[in-house]
Amino acid sequence: RDNIDIMPGTLVRKILFESRKAIGLEVERHDTVFEVQGKEIILSAGAIATPQILMLSGIGPKNHLRNYGIKTIVDSPNVGQNLQDHPNLLTVHKTKPTYTLNSSKPLLQMALSYTASESADRKDVMITMGSYAGIQDYGGKDGLVYTADKLIGVFIGIILQKSNNFGQVTLRSDKPRDTPVLNYKMLDSKWDLKRLREAVRLCAKLGSSREFEEFIDYRIDPSDEELKTDSLIDDWIFKKVQTGHHVSGTCRMGNSRLNSVVDSQGRVHGSNSLRVCDASIMPRL
Repeated sequence: RDNIDIMPGTLVRKILFESRKAIGLEVERHDTVFEVQGKEIILSAGAIATPQILMLSGIGPKNHLRNYGIKTIVDSPNVGQNLQDHPNLLTVHKTKPTYTLNSSKPLLQMALSYTASESADRKDVMITMGSYAGIQDYGGKDGLVYTADKLIGVFIGIILQKSNNFGQVTLRSDKPRDTPVLNYKMLDSKWDLKRLREAVRLCAKLGSSREFEEFIDYRIDPSDEELKTDSLIDDWIFKKVQTGHHVSGTCRMGNSRLNSVVDSQGRVHGSNSLRVCDASIMPRL
């Protein structure tokens, strides 16, 4: 199309402003830094990179920007706040020698949702059935692998759909290539931990049920010892919990710069000709 120019392998360094009006971008490509002009800038870099770009450009909490010598264009205290994701756990089960594991087959083919005990949120936990599982090469954690000779069984996974963890994205430096700091504050909520604990016990029960006897031999992770008490289960959860890779909320939508970053049209509060259009604007995951 004549009216679109796609530039792969290009890094956005910052947004350019005249006063508080966005007029373009400073970008880097093939070790060359140059400017791109536009009537309106639509930022769609995702819930991690979008707040990073805004802060590098001078839109964010002024005290945080001051720490890195960045001039504040708009003091927007909610940029990078409200980081949310789905806590994710895998219980791993050894399969019987008669059951063939095949990593070329679909990994996930079914899931169930249920409402946790005492929960006011309907269907707030999801259980997934994984067709194969193994030992990861890093960290010694049980999890997903795709190398056939390392497959050891199947997994029954847990996804906490309605989590109460609210973290933050902050700058590591004023350099665009330095990844930002992510603090998920995952499992800060005792309610989240309680629901995950219940789900771990449910997955252990499912794995040892009569319906799985044909192909599941025994549970590898967590061990029977790790399931003996609430405290031991919590220790296992803290060791094994993963992000669901559904990061959102870091430039939340709302009606004021005091409680949000963008308005209902995705326009960044306090600026002109600048919008955000990605998962970062979701107020709640």
